[in-house]
Amino acid sequence: MNRKFLTVLPIFSSMLGTPICAFELETHTAMTAAAIAQSKIGATPNTSAVFKKLGLFDRDKALGTAYIDIGSSLITRQAQDFEANIMVNVASFGGLIIPTPLSIPGWIVRGAIREDDNRPALADGQPDDEPGGVFQRVFGHFYDLHNDAALSRGVTLGPKSPDWALQPGVTVPISPINYVTGSNHYNIPSAREAMWRALTMTKLLPNGTLETILPGGNNFGAAAHEAERKAYWATTFRAIGDVVHLVQDLAQPQHTRVAARANGWNTASLFAFEE
Repeated sequence: MNRKFLTVLPIFSSMLGTPICAFELETHTAMTAAAIAQSKIGATPNTSAVFKKLGLFDRDKALGTAYIDIGSSLITRQAQDFEANIMVNVASFGGLIIPTPLSIPGWIVRGAIREDDNRPALADGQPDDEPGGVFQRVFGHFYDLHNDAALSRGVTLGPKSPDWALQPGVTVPISPINYVTGSNHYNIPSAREAMWRALTMTKLLPNGTLETILPGGNNFGAAAHEAERKAYWATTFRAIGDVVHLVQDLAQPQHTRVAARANGWNTASLFAFEE
């Protein structure tokens, strides 16, 4: 199985830290596709009772290409060729049915790929695509079950991965290589909020009242309204894919023993990269 390595490199030492193995993006893609096929969405989504209840019909570009970053402000983001190319590449291996990139299940796979976003520049060309600035999402992918601990070495490097997946407002602090603090806008609370907005085209205001969502920018009319709804649906499924990625990572011992292993790391000189 292809692996990628999260390697700890002390800047002021000539010795490398112990590599931490993780799943390659192609592996996340294959596992997510297999999970979708066995889920209530199934290998043929249009026969799914779940999709019928939600009023969804799957086809190429069913939800368009846009999705929403639900942070302190709303930012429209776009599906990229990077994720699509990985899905097409894995499909070419044969043996697994991989969703087409802009199908509804394809949005779930996109989330599983993009959860590894914003690593330092890599040879694989993964684009940094975080509106608030590059931060180490991977520091939220670890959970030492035995010690109920996140990745840490004197200071906490990230949240426990269940919290990263399930809790609103959880952040990855500024990393030792001067990335910014980052919040997770693609977790279960985000998926629930995006789904509510897709179904109702309303949002809950701080005073407890509902406000109708209007299309962003200078877009008006029924078509723009429907495009906004589809973008929220795309956000829903992309966020589900991000959480699926976190569940998959917990099958890696290297992601669940890191609190103890981190005792040997030099936090001040930690440099993380994947290959």
